[in-house]
Amino acid sequence: MAYIICPVTSVQASCDQAAFSGAVSEANAVLTGMNERNKKALHEKLQTLKARSGWGDADYVAKAATLVKDERTIEMDGRNKTLLDEVSKLGAGETPGDEVRCAILERLKRLLSEVVQNTDKKWRHMHQKADASLNSATPGFATANTAK
Repeated sequence: MAYIICPVTSVQASCDQAAFSGAVSEANAVLTGMNERNKKALHEKLQTLKARSGWGDADYVAKAATLVKDERTIEMDGRNKTLLDEVSKLGAGETPGDEVRCAILERLKRLLSEVVQNTDKKWRHMHQKADASLNSATPGFATANTAK
């Protein structure tokens, strides 16, 4: 059995408030970048679909809504809400010791990672629906995501 000897300060430093803030900041940066890229790309697809399908502004709002909000996206939004509710309760009312604080930090990272993964799945789902609509609106039309 091998032992790794670490000074107590390294454990404290790795699980201190800055580590928690860093985990949240990192997840926030990933989500912000993901949302900005995908929002722009999806908007372009929806605008192309609007033009190709001859939708007016009123039609566009109603028809685009079906591509971005369905049972699956509602389920994913609900899952993210549940995950974020769990994040907000981590360590509530406790003044944990080092081991507990590190366990809470690891749990925080796992929860935030799941939020990122879930958000990515949601974006992929919406893009797939938009791509399918584009492909059926104009036979033979391929998007950047589906062209090989």
